[in-house]
Amino acid sequence: MMAKPNPEDVIELLACDIASRPRGAPMPSALAPYIHSIHRTADALAIAFAPEAADAVTAFAAAESSCCAGIGWSVERSPTVRLTITAAPEQLDAIEQIFTPA
Repeated sequence: MMAKPNPEDVIELLACDIASRPRGAPMPSALAPYIHSIHRTADALAIAFAPEAADAVTAFAAAESSCCAGIGWSVERSPTVRLTITAAPEQLDAIEQIFTPA
């Protein structure tokens, strides 16, 4: 397994304007305990979360949408909560590492 990326490198790679991220928005580490599964395709990353994380996942996606240009963040609610992220492959590589347990 690859080493976790340096947060500053990830911000640069994702073209994130961290100053425009809403204060108090959930971070990936807060969502990690609720992950059920992660599925990767060439152009998307789908992460399934426990239902009780729905509000936090929605807030996370909204925050990331406001600060990371060129990346798609969508949330679907059903019995589980699914966050789908669409981006360039190298961006998905970095995002996947953020959500993958060490």
